[in-house]
Amino acid sequence: MITRAKHIFEWLIAISIVFETRTIYLHSDLNISNIFTYLCFALLLLGTLGLFFVNKMSKISINKSYILLIYPFLLLIYFIFRPYSLMEDLFYAISLFLFLFVFMMNSKNGILDKYVKIILLISIVSLFFWLFGLKLGFFKPSGMFYSDWTKRTVQNYYYVFFATQGERNTAIFTEAPMSSLHFSVALLILTFVLKKKRKIFSYMILILAIYSTGAITGYIFILFYLLYILLNYKSKVKLINQLKYLLLIVSIVIVFVFAKDLFLEKLQTDSGGRRLEDLVNCFEAFKSSPIFGIGGGDIAEAKLSGSSNSILRLLAERGLFLGIPYLYCIFKYLHKNFTFRCFVFIALFMFLFVITSMHYTYLMFALLSYFYNYKPIRKKHKIVEKVDFVFCGEGNAIYGQ
Repeated sequence: MITRAKHIFEWLIAISIVFETRTIYLHSDLNISNIFTYLCFALLLLGTLGLFFVNKMSKISINKSYILLIYPFLLLIYFIFRPYSLMEDLFYAISLFLFLFVFMMNSKNGILDKYVKIILLISIVSLFFWLFGLKLGFFKPSGMFYSDWTKRTVQNYYYVFFATQGERNTAIFTEAPMSSLHFSVALLILTFVLKKKRKIFSYMILILAIYSTGAITGYIFILFYLLYILLNYKSKVKLINQLKYLLLIVSIVIVFVFAKDLFLEKLQTDSGGRRLEDLVNCFEAFKSSPIFGIGGGDIAEAKLSGSSNSILRLLAERGLFLGIPYLYCIFKYLHKNFTFRCFVFIALFMFLFVITSMHYTYLMFALLSYFYNYKPIRKKHKIVEKVDFVFCGEGNAIYGQ
């Protein structure tokens, strides 16, 4: 009974992560008086309280819980120096606090596992409507839907798929880069975090979903991800393993050349030019106020409107005061599990973090909380990697050892 209740509360939090992180429902005329925003927060709060009563408080280690005690004082200091958007900042601060708290109680990655399952379902549905709706025209839109993200009406397929950018797969999210972000993060979690056996079908669905978004960020991500897969491929045939390294050298050259060409091609477009301009504007804003930033809310929107990166926008708005804790959580995880696998995981995550806008989302808060609370499995005084990426000999599954 307790286990079933725990799963229910984990599902509630996982659902809140998906729907709060750039879904079109939050950026449309359906979000009257921010009802969907508050609903996501209510799901997070209910899930947190539920896990609090289901779990034993002894699961929260003392050496980690101190952050919960000093957290209010850090907020007070920030609000004194940057009181411009108090209610908005407080809302995000409480959300981050809840994620830190719930991941301290929940160390089995159940929330991240359920997040991946939801994204897999969204991937399958979106690929279906992308192929048979947008591409082949077998299904027609059920109506039109206004998006305040794109400032125009978009095609709606039964409220489970939205065509916000032509023939690109945007699923239920505001735009293709946001769909690509979710699919990519789910693929990272599936590969580097979860220990359960997974069919290769799950990996292929996520890779196809990333490809269908048409996002240059997604293409580059796939290239480097597949390069890592090739590096870790293990065959029972010795000759194949020997030839693998020759193929790997060739693949590295091809991947870097192709990624460079994609990047340069993106910079030559209007979108690429705006992104480069965003980086410059954020950096200039950060230089003007490096400690506490220029503040969020209307002030940030007026100076940094349209920013599509996370790290520089975060530093520009909140300065080193919040930027350092973000980076501390990430590199704390890397320090605790300093392996090649972990390095690749963090490198791919940082690529997404720098290129896309995700710094105040529930997805970012969940990942930061996971990084901060990560505890490596130790065996005979040595750190054991949580998952060893292996293809089965038959080639039909990927599993962790």
